[in-house]
Amino acid sequence: RSKWWEAGDRERIFTVLPGHPIAAGLPEYFELPQEETYCEHFNIPTPDELVFISWFSGGAVLRSGCCYHYGSGKIFYFQPGHETYRSYYDENVLHVISNAIKWAYNPNKFEIECRWEEQPLEKFEVTEELHGLTHHPDPVKVD
Repeated sequence: RSKWWEAGDRERIFTVLPGHPIAAGLPEYFELPQEETYCEHFNIPTPDELVFISWFSGGAVLRSGCCYHYGSGKIFYFQPGHETYRSYYDENVLHVISNAIKWAYNPNKFEIECRWEEQPLEKFEVTEELHGLTHHPDPVKVD
């Protein structure tokens, strides 16, 4: 089970794979003054490449920058970012996100069949009180 809490701990993010394209132009480590804390054991698959590891001032550690390859696709998990703290305004975090987009981009187009069902195959029925969205308010039809 994954562990996390909102303690506002300082996070130090270490670049552990400096030759990786996502780490290009980043220092050996950088710090966020306050961040939501995540720690191991964090229930994610073993990454194909580990680019960042985080340490939190409360003592927690986390595999915070993980790369996965799935078929022709690439997936990057990056831990920092929470609505309570201003992580997305940090220059290094924005640099990581920019590098990750460039790394994951695949210009090849694949033909994937996409169908639109005018009527659902099965009736959707809510059998309990759900707080929040129970269906997409504005479904998009793909031609």
